[in-house]
Amino acid sequence: MRTIYEQEHNRLDETNVVPVLEEHLKGQAIKLPPLYFADFAMVGNDGNILSFVEFKKRNMKFGQYPTIMLSSSKWLRLKSVELLRQRALFVVQCIDGVWAVDLTRPDLKFDLVYGGRTKQTRDNADVEPCLMIPISQFRLLHSHDK
Repeated sequence: MRTIYEQEHNRLDETNVVPVLEEHLKGQAIKLPPLYFADFAMVGNDGNILSFVEFKKRNMKFGQYPTIMLSSSKWLRLKSVELLRQRALFVVQCIDGVWAVDLTRPDLKFDLVYGGRTKQTRDNADVEPCLMIPISQFRLLHSHDK
């Protein structure tokens, strides 16, 4: 089993993005257990799950790079929610705002590359097949006013 690298600041980042998720995704963001395939389940007032959310915080401005990376193994697990008739969103918080892409949309464009965390690798699982999702696939959820 792979080491879990989630730290206290990661949990704080997740806590801070909850109001944005709840406002824009129209549900309550319920934090899922640490080894689950997504960070949150968005739950409606009736208790039904509306979608699953994977959240990442990146210390960059949106558009600084032409793509945003996601582990292919993470994408495969998130994509499987289609079997549950659900959708999976990849939400990225950058310095200047919060963006989302629906990973279950049929027209999702991406390149599959062998890469990942190539600088300051933590273990041999840091370099793996990854999706490089063009920023044009994302939509703005919330802008951070400076």
